[in-house]
Amino acid sequence: MVFLKHQQATKALKTAHRDAQLGAAVIRLLGADVPIKDIDEDTFDHLIAAARAERWPEDHPSKVGEHRNGPRQVHHLWSFLKRCMAHACKKKLVTFNVKLAMLDAPSVSKRGPNVKFASADETRVLVEGLRNGHGPRKRTNLDLADVVQLGFLQALRTQETLGLRWINVHLDTDVPFINVVDVIEEAGGVFRLRTGTKTDAKTGQLGRKVFLLPEAVDLLRRRQGATNNELVFPDHNAGAVWRPSAVSSMVKTAAKNLGVNAGLHSQRHGGITALLEAGVPLEVVSKHAGHANTDMTETTYGWVTHDLAKQQVA
Repeated sequence: MVFLKHQQATKALKTAHRDAQLGAAVIRLLGADVPIKDIDEDTFDHLIAAARAERWPEDHPSKVGEHRNGPRQVHHLWSFLKRCMAHACKKKLVTFNVKLAMLDAPSVSKRGPNVKFASADETRVLVEGLRNGHGPRKRTNLDLADVVQLGFLQALRTQETLGLRWINVHLDTDVPFINVVDVIEEAGGVFRLRTGTKTDAKTGQLGRKVFLLPEAVDLLRRRQGATNNELVFPDHNAGAVWRPSAVSSMVKTAAKNLGVNAGLHSQRHGGITALLEAGVPLEVVSKHAGHANTDMTETTYGWVTHDLAKQQVA
């Protein structure tokens, strides 16, 4: 599709890779008999209905018969095709513009209570296990323990933690802080360290200032004297950036051995939840987490603020 080339030229690698997968799903659902230039409103509705009804084929024994696309996947598929049609209409390749037709996107439930977060106790168990040993072989990984702890304390994304450079760490100020300007992107087996800004409804703008909690300051001071790498968390085997998928896999294994629900990204959710439960204002938490606005924070963690409101009234 023309739109995919446009995406690869203007968007981040991960975004282009995801849209390539969505494009493949569109082609699979449409079939070879319906070229995109012939899509009209009825065909569009039929596509979404087909996406809702699609099931896993027999070559996936563990999933055969189950629905292939949940509400969120269908929602993303609708959004992707809408952008495709708008772009193609702008290029005068089609006359039907979904944006102008004002079709409603398939409804999708808010993440709310479905957000998986690691509590402070679960994080403590995971960090201690990584430092003192876990599993039959009593494996330890002190660097990974620090990644998990900092991710929880500062509610950082994995890509932000692994992309953190010492040049952006400021510990000798009245209120120590870090500047989040570097992230590690990974998609399709390719990963890289990217510096710059990115703006969308979810992440807002990179380059935000994040003030450090005392425990985070102690952690970073300890690491500062033990490495001469520009990265705070380098891959010591390669001396370069640490692959996010490898880090996530190791955390998942450790959590399973220790019997806790503490995936790597759930540390971020746990950190944000802990801040809200501690009474930190929503606007402050939103900026701390790097959300574009408070609506994003409230949508994702609204169940936390709802429960807190009930407690305050009681």
